[in-house]
Amino acid sequence: MAAAYFGQLDIPTTPGEVTVFCGGFKGALLCACAAVMALRRGDELHHTGGVVLAPVGYYQSLRLIPPIFTGDLEVAEELDGPAVAAWLSRTARRLGRIVYVPLVNNSDGRVLSCRRAHSIAAAVLENNRRQPANPVWVVADDVYAGSYLVPDLAPRPIGGVRGCDVGDAALGAMSDWTVTITTSSKTVALPTARVAFATTTSAAMRAALAHYRTMFSFGRVPQTGELTAAAALCLTPQSWVEHWNAEYRRRLVCVTDALDAINRELGYELYRVEKPEDGWSFVLQIRRCHLPGPVVSGAHASALLLNYAPDRRDSGVGGLPGELFGYDLDGTDEWLTLRGTLAVEPEELRRFAARLRDVAMLIRGPDGVGVARHALAKASAVADLDRIVSRRRY
Repeated sequence: MAAAYFGQLDIPTTPGEVTVFCGGFKGALLCACAAVMALRRGDELHHTGGVVLAPVGYYQSLRLIPPIFTGDLEVAEELDGPAVAAWLSRTARRLGRIVYVPLVNNSDGRVLSCRRAHSIAAAVLENNRRQPANPVWVVADDVYAGSYLVPDLAPRPIGGVRGCDVGDAALGAMSDWTVTITTSSKTVALPTARVAFATTTSAAMRAALAHYRTMFSFGRVPQTGELTAAAALCLTPQSWVEHWNAEYRRRLVCVTDALDAINRELGYELYRVEKPEDGWSFVLQIRRCHLPGPVVSGAHASALLLNYAPDRRDSGVGGLPGELFGYDLDGTDEWLTLRGTLAVEPEELRRFAARLRDVAMLIRGPDGVGVARHALAKASAVADLDRIVSRRRY
């Protein structure tokens, strides 16, 4: 059944070529990194290291899993063919290279277009033809396939690209160099089934994934969980998915209209939203120059929104700092970035907008700096935000 789903993504797969993982996407990613960045000899596991290239907005596990194998993460502002080719040239002597290619950016909801998919595939396939002893692998994160918010989108899963698509059939197929991962937790909203399905047409990589799945797993996937997740992927009616796509479009319009109203009331643009093409997350941006002096990072902005009025039970806005996804790498971006979600009730979004207005009015007032300092002190009592941000590598 899972093989049939990969067939919908134009990735050639038979039932025996699908590997099932505990722990969802993270479980499959851990094993893919181990296959590329580790070497097992008998009972000893040697970390050979490596490096992952990811776009800004990457899945958060990419900050945590490669270092287990002494691997690094590098971030591209724009993940396309030229960026990948330049990175491959610069890292030609490094072993254990992986390019993380999401079908949908986990933060801003941007989809992988056919043009970008073909350009990345061309760079990878050409590199692997020239360097067969040190190939680069691709981890394709296809967990959001289907939840498109913009009409007439035609995203292209990287694992389905072939050499003939990029003008040279002799280059082979990306599925030979790609581990494509999907789950039931996103598009079909079954997060309780912590199951991931991965496929590749590389027999060696498939064997490595199966090996490390056994090594790292604390248990097998219950058969009922596997079947439920596979059924959710394959049998969920597209009309159900489209219903929620339409609902998220409406919620996004409500959020952007409310923020535009706040900006008009202020007389300047404090907030803006990067409209996603897919998924139910969105990027909330806050203009740095309109924030009190103590707020200098996305982590600070998150703390300000959460603690702007800690003595009031009807206050506080939760959001994830953009630094967790690779934003504002040098601390000079004009806009500070937070990640929000549309997967809440409309009334929650109305409260969200109302509280953003409260924040805007407070920090514009005579005690704006005091509000910010108090909020940061409240957050720092829990975690040292400045130390965390200063030590981030990615």
